[in-house]
Amino acid sequence: MFYRKIQETIKKHLESNDEKILIIEGARQVGKSFIIRYTINELLKERFTNYIEINFQDDKNDKQLYKNITNKEDFYLTLSMTYGSKMDKKENTIIFLDEIQEYPQFLTMLKFLKEDNRYTFICSGSLLGISLKKTVSIPIGSIKILKMYPLDF
Repeated sequence: MFYRKIQETIKKHLESNDEKILIIEGARQVGKSFIIRYTINELLKERFTNYIEINFQDDKNDKQLYKNITNKEDFYLTLSMTYGSKMDKKENTIIFLDEIQEYPQFLTMLKFLKEDNRYTFICSGSLLGISLKKTVSIPIGSIKILKMYPLDF
């Protein structure tokens, strides 16, 4: 695998006690999801024993389980119905919300998920600038956005 500059930043964030939720933003098909999965896979051996991934693009095209969720209680209920056995505690459970721009209400909900501090979250999204402009309440103090660029040599 090629070394990606952003990988070390992701790993440091996930290993730190930073309570902000990391969002990796970038153009489509630059490898955001891949590098997050790869980094988490390394950490699964060391720290996280429970890994949950929700791809909102797939959900939007299929069951739409998360489409109408607007609060953390409904989110956790839906999550527990699907991934109940993998939901333990913050120290060993990481939840990856992929393609978060598909359901913009989750951008606002990140503030409440961070405040709840039940699990470790990481997100990715394409064209987030457009989604953030349409979002009523942007959780600025709750998120840390990193821009990922195409592979360079």
